[in-house]
Amino acid sequence: YALGAPRALMCQNGMLEPETQFHVHLAQQAFTEIEPTYDDFDARESLCLHIHPGGHEISLNALLQFLSQHLSDDEILSEEGAR
Repeated sequence: YALGAPRALMCQNGMLEPETQFHVHLAQQAFTEIEPTYDDFDARESLCLHIHPGGHEISLNALLQFLSQHLSDDEILSEEGAR
């Protein structure tokens, strides 16, 4: 995750994720290990842990909101130009 910083990162975990999988408490623990790297870049606002009531699935509304906050037309165009 440190190699991706300070780019926007959203992690999602469901409350119904089985304990034998990557359950919420493990996600929260991992998130606390990622936060210092984003702090070093002064980019905490680019980092998000979204915990939803579902299982092993994506909360689409939360994802779309996160993407709209962190992607602008300028960023998309500059990345396409860099290819």
